[in-house]
Amino acid sequence: MRTSWTDVNGWYVVMKAGKLTGHASRGDLDAGDFVIDHDGVRWAGELGSGDYIATGYFDPETQDSQRWLYYRTRTEDQNTLVVNQENQNITAVPTCNYESTDTHQELSTVFNVPSDSTAMFTADLTSNYETSIKRGIRFLAGRARVLLQDDITNVASQVQWRMSTNATVLVDGSMATLSIDDKKMYVHILDAPSGVAFEAFPAERYASDPALPTGVTDQANPRVTVLAINLQPGTYNLQVLFDPTWSGQDATAYKPPALVPID
Repeated sequence: MRTSWTDVNGWYVVMKAGKLTGHASRGDLDAGDFVIDHDGVRWAGELGSGDYIATGYFDPETQDSQRWLYYRTRTEDQNTLVVNQENQNITAVPTCNYESTDTHQELSTVFNVPSDSTAMFTADLTSNYETSIKRGIRFLAGRARVLLQDDITNVASQVQWRMSTNATVLVDGSMATLSIDDKKMYVHILDAPSGVAFEAFPAERYASDPALPTGVTDQANPRVTVLAINLQPGTYNLQVLFDPTWSGQDATAYKPPALVPID
């Protein structure tokens, strides 16, 4: 999804949710993963491939494959949800849906997005986690802002929302301010449940992860910060708003529409 084919400062928003096998051992456990660019900056990004010569890196795509021992292939490295600090189910078959107002940019390189223009992508990730989880991402306010929503039902374990960024991250409760050079992006947890707030930490494997093969270490991920939200067992409609800054803007002034379930 995007706001223009010619304006490099516009929005570029991607989310994926497909089968995790059949990729010649070159995929990751990453259903629900997303990438966000705005104003010529990648705010939510990916670390890319791992070490091709690492032991077992190209092992067959089974649940207990050595390939999934490495941080960059594991679910915890992706911009998605992690349940109980475990990888997604390798045999999952998520279902997806895309809708838009069918906005078109004609031949001109100058394009003004109509105020009622939007697009959205949703995915049912229940088979990835064996608990009811649905994720959707959409444009708001004439494609001026982006909303990411997770509908989580009766999850029995802790859930962690994760996003990797090269930005400098300042966390203040339910708001995080991302900065790269002179550009900023505000990230809000809308109507945050009691005790739910952002955290930020280095892009490193969980202490509870299975051990790597003898003599092998993970690649370092310098200058990468993980922005995260921790949720205790329960039911949630978690909404995270990505709101870029403009001159004179109040970071808390925008009032998003009422919550609508993904279904």
